[in-house]
Amino acid sequence: MIDIEAVMADFAVRQAERQVQVAEEIQQLKTAILPRLQEAGIARVEIRFDGCGDSGAVEDCAWSASSTCAKTWARSRRLLTGRA
Repeated sequence: MIDIEAVMADFAVRQAERQVQVAEEIQQLKTAILPRLQEAGIARVEIRFDGCGDSGAVEDCAWSASSTCAKTWARSRRLLTGRA
């Protein structure tokens, strides 16, 4: 017979560990990306995703220096990396 309380306790422990890992990964990404965006004068990045679960795709990426100045992802990539 399955001990549901043990299963749920194990799940809770693994979920808490995963949340800590995700928070650390997000902080690492912010540390790597935000300074480059700020140097390029980018105040907002918007990524549109269509799908759910394991399926879907990024439909559009745009950035802006202000709410009225949207640019395409290709241009922002050239500015940030020097590559097309």
